Amino acid sequence: RILGERLKLFTFSEEVGPGLPLWLPKGTIVRDEIERYAKEVEKSWGYQRVATPHIAKEALYKMSGHIPYYADSMYPPMKLDDGNYYLKAMNCPHTHMIFRSEPRSYRDLPVRYAEYGTVYRYERSGTLAGLLRVRGFTQNDAHIYCTEDQAEEEFLQVMKLHEFWYREVFGIKDFYMRLSLPSGNKKKYAGTPKEWKNAVSIVRNAMKR
Repeated sequence: RILGERLKLFTFSEEVGPGLPLWLPKGTIVRDEIERYAKEVEKSWGYQRVATPHIAKEALYKMSGHIPYYADSMYPPMKLDDGNYYLKAMNCPHTHMIFRSEPRSYRDLPVRYAEYGTVYRYERSGTLAGLLRVRGFTQNDAHIYCTEDQAEEEFLQVMKLHEFWYREVFGIKDFYMRLSLPSGNKKKYAGTPKEWKNAVSIVRNAMKR
């Protein structure tokens, strides 16, 4: 929070709103260079770039299950002639619509989509902290569509890509990955207990490898 302002990388404005960073010229150079290199790296790892809009109809988020379970973390809807629209808080539903825009065969899989997707989340004001916790941010997000047999290997490759960025690019040596397991409250969960058990097994096996 101190160096960002002092080095003139980014700033905040009360007129714009809390938790909504403004990237200054020097910070934008850093950001653009990282994004440019990421596009090169991910292309070589089999990712295809996509781009999605910043808003979508309420129906999309109902279909994905984010409403009503995630609505408290989303900005209020904009009421228009053809219904409510929301600022997107996550890229997933939009990307799913790209995937389903044409018929697919299992022979086409895996399909790896990557996007610099800007999202907006209404974080509580007391939790905002520099660039660590904000209300508007752009994440290098990816969605991988694959068969169940391919899932473990795909998950492993994602972890290897993280390791490449941490160790080789940024020189971060002290890091770990944590396996988060389902809690007792399943009200907000999609899928069945059997599917969750299988998914946890796939992730755990990949992490052990």
